[in-house]
Amino acid sequence: VKRIYYIFEVNGERGGHRHKKTIQALISLSGRCRDFVDDGVSENSYLLDEPNKCLIVEPKDWHTMDDFSETATLLVLSSEPYSRSDYIDDKY
Repeated sequence: VKRIYYIFEVNGERGGHRHKKTIQALISLSGRCRDFVDDGVSENSYLLDEPNKCLIVEPKDWHTMDDFSETATLLVLSSEPYSRSDYIDDKY
């Protein structure tokens, strides 16, 4: 893990990208959110609503997070430090 951050107090949607290199682990510490993942072959939606659930987002996974509850705090563990050049904003 080279970067740790929290997402909280969200009104609307976050994400809308994929990565060249970064792998992320998403854990809801409180509240809930939904994560939509498109890996270029299939699309899936995951509800993160318990701290014992962890969603691994691979670099190929274009993803968005939405439906955040008022008390949602999402922990993100990232395999790489932040670099804007690692982001791919285009969906498949």
